[in-house]
Amino acid sequence: MNTEVLAAFEALLEAMNSEKMQLADAVREATLNGRFAEAQRLLAKTERVERLMEQMRRLREAWERLDEAGNASIEDVPEWVIVERVFGERRRRRRGPRGTINRTPRCAYRVPILEALEQLGGRGASTGSVEHRL
Repeated sequence: MNTEVLAAFEALLEAMNSEKMQLADAVREATLNGRFAEAQRLLAKTERVERLMEQMRRLREAWERLDEAGNASIEDVPEWVIVERVFGERRRRRRGPRGTINRTPRCAYRVPILEALEQLGGRGASTGSVEHRL
């Protein structure tokens, strides 16, 4: 096993984490200055970086398991494992007879949450009750 490759994975993950932290600081600054569209754009980029980091972790783990594969053939590997390794996520399971569920996308909550935090001075209590400020 080539340890230089593992070291490269670690160095890349560290650099990506540093970038993620810088993006988080930029999100915070944009939010505090009322630039919510910019904050939302930066937050979306931060999430993309996190997804890439997760894919990189999976690749590192696959590299570490390379010697363990031994003589296994591709026919021995379930299809969903191959899809997950190639594309980074599992196949979506089909819903039952109830059909699809309409949900509000997570990104739709970002701006209202950021606006609420700004109105609360950057902090909010998680007591369950919400006071409305005008």
